[in-house]
Parts: sequence; C-alpha cells; structure tokens
Amino acid sequence: MATSSAILEATILANLTSDIQLDVHQLYAHVAQTVSLMPDDQELILVQGRRTEPAWHRNVRNVLQSLKQKGVLLNQPRSYWRLAVEQGQEKLNVEKAWKDALIAATNCFLSGEIWYSPVEMKEYRVLHYDNSKINIQRLSGGEEVWLKRKDLTRAATMMNASGGTMTRRSLNRVVAKEAAIVFLYPLLTYSDDGEFIVINDTQFGGIDNETAIWVEREAANDHKEDKANVLRRLRKRQRQLKKKLLQVYGAQCCITGTAVSNVLIAAHIEPHALGGINISTNALLLRSDIHILYDDHFIAIDPETLMIYLSPELISTSYWIYNATTLKSRNDGKQPDNEKLYQHWCQIDWAPIYGSDTN
Repeated sequence: MATSSAILEATILANLTSDIQLDVHQLYAHVAQTVSLMPDDQELILVQGRRTEPAWHRNVRNVLQSLKQKGVLLNQPRSYWRLAVEQGQEKLNVEKAWKDALIAATNCFLSGEIWYSPVEMKEYRVLHYDNSKINIQRLSGGEEVWLKRKDLTRAATMMNASGGTMTRRSLNRVVAKEAAIVFLYPLLTYSDDGEFIVINDTQFGGIDNETAIWVEREAANDHKEDKANVLRRLRKRQRQLKKKLLQVYGAQCCITGTAVSNVLIAAHIEPHALGGINISTNALLLRSDIHILYDDHFIAIDPETLMIYLSPELISTSYWIYNATTLKSRNDGKQPDNEKLYQHWCQIDWAPIYGSDTN
C-alpha cells in the first residue's frame, strides 16, 4: 500500500507559500522527513527507460501537477514550485475561456488568418473546428494538434494562479497548442521578447469577470471599450507579424537594408483597414520613414520584378539612391503577394503603365 495523495498534498502545501518556492528535490526532502513512507512507496520504478527512482517520487510529481492544473500551485520558474498568488480585478473568467477562443477560431478559419509561435516562428492556422475542439495545423508540416475545452480552462486557471505572467512553454508543453491558446484567447498575449505570456490589460483597465468586458478606469464607454479590444488584438498580431518578417528578411529593411530593429515596421501591402490580413506575404519589413513613403504612394514596387520605383518628387532627395533597385529577397524562398503589390501599383498615378518597358 502506498501513501495517499491527500497526505502528500498536505505535506507539500505545508511547506510552500506564494513567497517561498522550492524545487522538487527540496520537496522530496520535506516529504521524506515528515511522512512515514509505506513499503510500496520505496519500490523502484523505471523512469523514461533510463533511470530508476522510488515510486513515491513519481507520486509527489503527480500531486504537484494536479495542484498546478487546479490553480493551487505555480511551477515558475519551471524548476520551482510555490503557492498561487491572489489576483484582483484582472482574473480571467475560466468558464468563458473556451467560448472566447472558439469565437476567435471561427473568425480565423473564415479569414484564413495565420499566426506564429514567437521564438520558433512556425506558421499555424485553424484547419477545422466544432463546439468541442479546434484543429490546429502547422503550415511547415508536422502533426496536427487538437485544442479542447480543457486546454483553455487549464490555461486560464494557470494564468490566474500565476498572477498574470508565465514563462513561455509553461502554459502548455506543446508549442503548437500554446501558440494557439495565446493567439485565440483574446486576453492573452506574449511579451515583446516572446519569453513570457501575460494577461493583457495595459492602459485600458482591468478585466472584469466577463472576459469580453473591458473595465475602464473612469466612466464606461461602449465605443471606447470596443476600440480598446480591437487595438489590443491588432498590437498582438502586429508583434507576431514583425517577428516573422525579421526572420525572413534577416532583420533588415527590405528596401534600404537598415538593420536596426527598433526602426523597422511590419508594413501591410494591402492595409489592414481595407481587409489586409496579418500574413507575412502581405507585408514588407520597412524602415519607419520608408513605410510612410510607401503608404503615401511615393514608392511603388513592380509586382513581377520587385523593382523599386520612387516618385519623381524624390529625385533631389537622399532617398533617390533606392530608385531602380530591387526589393531584398526573403530567405524562405517566398515572395510578397504580387496581387496585393499590383493593387498598390495601380493606385499610384505616376507609376509606369504596368506591363510596359519601365527602363
């Protein structure tokens, strides 16, 4: 007979607080000192086919994982354990997490929108969905994964337990699942460096028990709340898009070659406001001033040759050195969407007639 999980749980909880964190080996030591272990606890078991350990070590880890999934314990940093911290207004509504993610998945499926894992920069999309599961596909190959209600419920519970911040790969060990959870769950986002997952309330206030309701610091305003919600999602997707573009363009402006990431912007070819989606082939990595010139139609890019043409108004400026140069190639073999480039080209009255000799 082995020691019950209830006894192991009580021993673990007695040695942890939200301020005191212990690694699993320290917890083993506390259990060994305070619990009268049974003969079955001492039975040696094989772990991952490589080493043996007493069965009670595995039982302690199982209890830790169970408490983590219930939101009682937090495993952060990854090798340490502590009690969950209490949160106030920013708590996520665990019961609504799946509904919110399913709404987002429906929109992504209908629009064909793609998102990226923040460090690996793998591309994902919603392949299929129903009321019980969301099928996530990695575009570069690999197994498809299924996101289920329990994944979102567990994620929201763990984020609440953490106080609103968790390290990457601690919300879900499967990269595809974690990236999908963060992208599809409206109130989660990655930190700018991609190493942390955070509850995103920024300057728009806390999050009430209804996750779709934004709580303003002052008087409520429905239009302001809607705008806040939209802006938050756009910022989140823009960050992911920029990270993808930094990867495929070698962290250089694809017109000037500038390699200072702070001044580089993910510029949509077809503007987001006109329905342009956040996919890397509908975007260029541009220096901020070049982005303005491109949006204001001072720069045109030939859809077929990717030759860059500047407005005659820029002849006497320092920008003219980029006229008749070629757009920097992507390192993944893809090209910007030539249909979107053609639409932009046709909006420019000074651009050469498309298909004519432009030399």
